[in-house]
Amino acid sequence: MVLLLYPSWLRPKQYWLGFFVLKYSMQHKNCLFCGKVNPLTTKKPRKYCSKKCLNKGWKVQNPKKNKESGQKYREKNREKIKKRNREYLKKQWSDPDFRERRRLICLKSTRKRTKALRSLIFEKYGLKCAECSYSDIRALQIDHINGGGNVEVRKLKRPLYYEKVLQDKKGLYQILCANCNWIKRFENPKEKSGPKVFYT
Repeated sequence: MVLLLYPSWLRPKQYWLGFFVLKYSMQHKNCLFCGKVNPLTTKKPRKYCSKKCLNKGWKVQNPKKNKESGQKYREKNREKIKKRNREYLKKQWSDPDFRERRRLICLKSTRKRTKALRSLIFEKYGLKCAECSYSDIRALQIDHINGGGNVEVRKLKRPLYYEKVLQDKKGLYQILCANCNWIKRFENPKEKSGPKVFYT
């Protein structure tokens, strides 16, 4: 603060350097993309802490230009990209740990998808049994009115089967509790996939 009393031609260079550094730090203290503190420099004020943040920030600010440049690059270097992807996949699939990780990731994603689709089905058809009006979700099941549910589930598997139930407009499905569903299987003699009963 004492240096401010001196005239401009008597002020040393260190004062001016410190002034510019303070001005820069007040303007761009943190990186605009990642939020990290920028290293203080005497050059032009830097909005980003590194080249990576600069590129990412430009992509966020200019999505159309980024999309166009990406399309041009892919058109020019199709064979190069395919070759690189093949090499990467060979390295990954040669590792047995990668297969285990991949399997677990797929299981998690399918479970989440099936849970979401099942909740949508209950919203569509109601959260009650069609016969006894039982309302506990743990015991509710999707029933085929005309039978043949097990065959359809085996062919399509859970996620695709749930999607088909959601898209249905003919009224082929209903919601029953576990008791009513099993009673229907016993009473229906045409159902091939019904339970086998042994009397003693």
